[in-house]
Amino acid sequence: MTPNSEKTSKPKLTRRLLEEKKVFFVEDVCKSEDLLDWIQPIREQLVRPRRPLPRERREFSEELTVFRKSGQDRDEALRDSWSVSPFDVDMAAAFRTTKRFGKDSVAEQTDTELDECENIKNEAEDLRERNSTEAGWVTLLTKAFFKTFHEVHGKSYSYADILRQWEVQKDLLWNEFSESEARNPEIPNRTAPKPDFTYAFPIIDTTIKTAAKYLSDPRVENFSLPVLHALRRKEGNLLSAPTTGLQQWAPKGRSKLDAAHMICFPWAIVEVKRNKKMTQCGTRFKNSGAVFCYCQAANASAAALTLREQLASQSNDSSPINEALAIFALTCVGPSVKLWITYRTQEKTIAMQCIWATSLELTWGVLALRMVIKNMREWVFDRVKPEISRWIRMVRARPSPQTLLTPGGDMIRRTRRAVSCDPSDDRPDFTPQDSPSSVRRSNVAPLHRGKTAPERISRQGATYRTPIDLTRNESEDETCVEEEEESEESDDGNKIDNGNATYTTQSEEDDDESTEDSASDLGSQVESGEDLDALLEMSEIWYPPQKGPEIKRRQKKKVSWNEDHCSHAHRTDSEEQEGDSNGDEDTEYYIEERRYSFHRQERRARRSLGNDESTVKNAKSKTDRALRPHIRRRSSRF
Repeated sequence: MTPNSEKTSKPKLTRRLLEEKKVFFVEDVCKSEDLLDWIQPIREQLVRPRRPLPRERREFSEELTVFRKSGQDRDEALRDSWSVSPFDVDMAAAFRTTKRFGKDSVAEQTDTELDECENIKNEAEDLRERNSTEAGWVTLLTKAFFKTFHEVHGKSYSYADILRQWEVQKDLLWNEFSESEARNPEIPNRTAPKPDFTYAFPIIDTTIKTAAKYLSDPRVENFSLPVLHALRRKEGNLLSAPTTGLQQWAPKGRSKLDAAHMICFPWAIVEVKRNKKMTQCGTRFKNSGAVFCYCQAANASAAALTLREQLASQSNDSSPINEALAIFALTCVGPSVKLWITYRTQEKTIAMQCIWATSLELTWGVLALRMVIKNMREWVFDRVKPEISRWIRMVRARPSPQTLLTPGGDMIRRTRRAVSCDPSDDRPDFTPQDSPSSVRRSNVAPLHRGKTAPERISRQGATYRTPIDLTRNESEDETCVEEEEESEESDDGNKIDNGNATYTTQSEEDDDESTEDSASDLGSQVESGEDLDALLEMSEIWYPPQKGPEIKRRQKKKVSWNEDHCSHAHRTDSEEQEGDSNGDEDTEYYIEERRYSFHRQERRARRSLGNDESTVKNAKSKTDRALRPHIRRRSSRF
């Protein structure tokens, strides 16, 4: 047990300050029936007698008579039902007389222990009569009660000893403790606890050979130094040790932590104060140090409870068991000793209640305190440590959330992104009900590169259509045109205003699929250069109806195809026939990955500029440059 090297004066606390921080304590001893349902069995396990007493009742009765006359806090002890004699507990079988049972090993061991307890009682009375300082009481308590594991069980490194070891540190400053509640500038912050004795679980150093061979056991691994250090440095910043040594430890370094920093999850604290001074008339002044001692115990136990609650919260444990969320505290004001339990209430406040009390001016009080400390250690290792180990395992198994660094330097947690932000390969298949069907590329005949630019492209009005059925004759084509014109006036299902695309209907798509073979034959004819001009008219520009009576709608053009020739259904323009006779070639462009034919810009350029080849060529190049950012040419080979 190595005292902390840091010289820090103990903080000054008041009851009012703790209550403003939602920490309360009740100094009167609470009876078992006045406690919460889940605390009652804990109290019964702590105060139960461990062995029968071989001495007679008369010996304890004589000490009790003396205590009622001159003992410290005698009035409070009698009023609040302190444990001052074996008669206060159910001790029907507590006494083993030598007349009935005779001497045995258990009785002899108990007699030896009672002799030690009587000597401790005499030392306590001597310290009280001399008004000893706090240091004198700490020395007595260290020798008689608050011992280390090796002082009780000797030097042993067996597997059972590794699992049930405890650490006791004196005057240890909990500098790792941080306020988890919201800070109020009008309320002073609670200072870091510094108990006289700190009971905690040891952090297992896996570099020691005796502990390294048990590293495969989760009960050892979860309390090992590398694991707790990793959790401290993890995203959640899990606080397990009351000091900052665990955070500053370097795994790859050679330096080792001191024994004062090799503890985690404190489960009990002890606060000590000197006894109350006596006056000349034999009465004692009210000791204000007792209330301050209770404040220190409440502050430290509340901090230990916060560490354990943080672990349970990060583990996302939904079990309703609260036994592991309880911290024990012992206050020793001279010979008067009280046992407290600290827990979180349903009102989200921290309460510290006194559940047991005794006096060291009685042999029974000394023996009872020893039994309570031993019962407390057993209960912690049987009920609390397995729960803490399970919570650590759950925190380790939980993936750490990703964080982002904002431009302002703040760390924010990355949330789950929407499905629309996922990569295209990871998105689920989704097809809207009104989504138009696309045209198979195999149904579109390959074309040669065009040479002319369109006359005009309206960004708002231009829409386009897929190729029509190539196997229909002229009469069927005219009938189709009339049906489509009537459907346009009554139904806008496949057309979208404001310049959006107009797609083919389902029947047209079925016709395209039925003519896949004929389209393939058409491609072979185009490759051989046959009937190129007719093929260029397979698709056309479609201008949707505009609002207003003054604007006329453009007449659609349809193309029908036969095996021997091609004919235009509505080619009555003399200029177009004249251009065809001159041998002009049409061109076809692709916009938005769909094709359509353009008006014959080259023929009109010839009519306006004459037959000068250089003039016509310059006009064509200017048109191409003007449309180049908006139109991209595409090769006829797919």
